[in-house]
Amino acid sequence: MVRLNLERRSRNKAFTLIELLVVISIIAVLVGLLLPAVQKVREAAARMQCSNSQRQLVLAVTNYAGNRKQKMPAVDDGTVTGSLYISVLPYIEQDPLYKLIRSGGGGVGTYANVIPMLVCPSDPNATPNPNGGYGISSYSANFLVFAGQNSGGTTTPVQTITSAFPDGASSTIVFADKTAQCTNSSSTTSAVVWGWGVGSGTSAGTGVAPSPAPTVASAPLFGYGYQNAMGVWTNGPGGLVGNTTYYDYKTQPSSCAVASSFHTGGINVAFGDGHVQSVAESVSTGVWFALMTPNGGETGLGDF
Repeated sequence: MVRLNLERRSRNKAFTLIELLVVISIIAVLVGLLLPAVQKVREAAARMQCSNSQRQLVLAVTNYAGNRKQKMPAVDDGTVTGSLYISVLPYIEQDPLYKLIRSGGGGVGTYANVIPMLVCPSDPNATPNPNGGYGISSYSANFLVFAGQNSGGTTTPVQTITSAFPDGASSTIVFADKTAQCTNSSSTTSAVVWGWGVGSGTSAGTGVAPSPAPTVASAPLFGYGYQNAMGVWTNGPGGLVGNTTYYDYKTQPSSCAVASSFHTGGINVAFGDGHVQSVAESVSTGVWFALMTPNGGETGLGDF
């Protein structure tokens, strides 16, 4: 009798198959409910990291100009140390790399360095390095700000902090997300590299020396303007600053000249005064172009 009671108690402590399935179902439901929350937290953290990186880039440009009589870094002056991102390396805690490049050491392999601050965790194209030999960038600079809105498409003109923002630094985009891969008009996949520059060996240059037009495929830039039928560089909504789209969203860009983002809800952009915010995917072409052009005279843009 005692043995029988023990066996019954032992059987009563065990889970039945139905009970086990119920427990598994409950766990699956809880995981399903928690997963979107975890993804939202990860995206919020990634967006915050990207915002901080773009803010640091604006600060780096400001510090660079402060040490050079308010002159901003050139988009590319045709020398090995001439591209914008190379110029600001000392101001984003990459002084050893900058000195190595300036000294001519390391060769082309120097540009293969991955700079953590330039990699967005939300960018699926950022790792592994899609370009193999060169370090990528998930952020791009507004060509119209650094080269001048009326630069004619060449890269050498140098703006000053005081003259670069006629519309106001707080309403002009300086940096934006740009996913590390793009597909050019020839359906060729290219990587966006921080070391892009005529003198660095990452760009051959396609314009008239010594001021080549930007090489769209690999430049960490956006908003180049466009060439009309006569081959003259022009700036306007119909050009590469935005054709039928404002920026590429959640896809690998079909144009290497536009900003792009994989963030949820919109694209991170940094303005000339250092503040960073998200521009919604529903923004109109007119507002997007107004935010990009430094001397368009646009005011009262409202929400974006």
